[in-house]
Amino acid sequence: MNESADETAWEMNLRITRNEESPSEQTLLLLSHADQQSHQDRVKTAYYGQKRLVISDAASGSYQDVSLFAIMSFRSAEHWNRQSISKAIEAGGAVLHEQHVTPLMSRHDLSQGTQEHLNELKWQDDKAMAEGVVLFAASGGEWPVPGIVCQRFARYVRRCFGGHPAIIRRIATAESLPKRLEIISWFGDKQENNIIEIMQSTQASSIKLSETSMLSRDFGDDQLARCMEAAYHSGPICDADFEKNLARIRGDLEKERWFPALLGVLTLGWSHPIATIPQDVFGLVQPLSRADPTAAQCCAVLERVRQGDLDITKLTEEFQQMRQAAADRAYVLDIFLGTFLIDEEPSQAISAYLAGLQGDPRLVSPYHDLGLIFERKYNHNDAYRCWDFARWLSPNHPIMSDVEAWEHDILAVEAEAPFGQFVSI
Repeated sequence: MNESADETAWEMNLRITRNEESPSEQTLLLLSHADQQSHQDRVKTAYYGQKRLVISDAASGSYQDVSLFAIMSFRSAEHWNRQSISKAIEAGGAVLHEQHVTPLMSRHDLSQGTQEHLNELKWQDDKAMAEGVVLFAASGGEWPVPGIVCQRFARYVRRCFGGHPAIIRRIATAESLPKRLEIISWFGDKQENNIIEIMQSTQASSIKLSETSMLSRDFGDDQLARCMEAAYHSGPICDADFEKNLARIRGDLEKERWFPALLGVLTLGWSHPIATIPQDVFGLVQPLSRADPTAAQCCAVLERVRQGDLDITKLTEEFQQMRQAAADRAYVLDIFLGTFLIDEEPSQAISAYLAGLQGDPRLVSPYHDLGLIFERKYNHNDAYRCWDFARWLSPNHPIMSDVEAWEHDILAVEAEAPFGQFVSI
């Protein structure tokens, strides 16, 4: 666990009142690399450089560590969904703000913060108005703070209270923070009033935050958690693991265990970049496939799949027949099956991958593929649970390049709207 210090941290003591309920006290710590919110026993820390959000609750003993990319994925998906719905309603001839169910969508679109929407805002008596409705009001005294702190506080307000981008513009461009913010939000016919009072703002020196690992969180799926925990205790994949795998293949060859040796060769790329695998190892595949009937059957199955033959029932039966010959590498057949099922039967693919990972929990490829399945189900948190773990296992494995390209696209989308700025530092 690393400790990181920041000499330019700012600490704000806030009093927050929601819909005239009893106010609650909260401390907000703003650093160059992180923000931390503390409320009673609950502490939420966002590490922007690591794209991680850590939430701990001392009272309940709970701990949660998720990827900020997972949060962005939720927001990106919701953003595009709302846009599509709005366009469909408009295409049908409806006027959004006149429909009973559409003010939420209309307000949501407004909250995305396009320049067009910002241009529609009218400021009057220190209030931001659109269509005659007060969206943001500031009043009271001010606390002089650096501009960068204004920007970070603006992100906090937008993230926690769903405020209009006018809040972002109002605070991020100010030379001082207003002492009292009143944020009025609408959800359909429901109005919500939030008041944030800055009770005290001081510069804090020598602040240290613990940067925790994504591996410490409480996993929701017991079977997947057990696989990750087993892999975690062995550490990330290294050169010694590569040599160990090669030695195991050579041991199988010496004992004339042709089919297990073939499966070992075929799985090397699941944990090690293919460029690092010696060519003579790949050269073993064809001789092995001819030396053993089960090995030949396996290669024939893989070739059929490569050509598009995905008879799932037949494949499952054939792999079941090969299990005895696969010996202690039978788990490889489960992972192969999961690879074939990923598009046709995703739920069965998850079961197959988890069964395979019980045999060897330190294979990168299955975690990558499980993440794809979860992402397609809009289960972004579980997707990143798998992807983060895959990158921890083998940071330079090229199989994660598609996820990294997608993350770049998410950042680009988020950067277009003020609510996304807090994760694009």
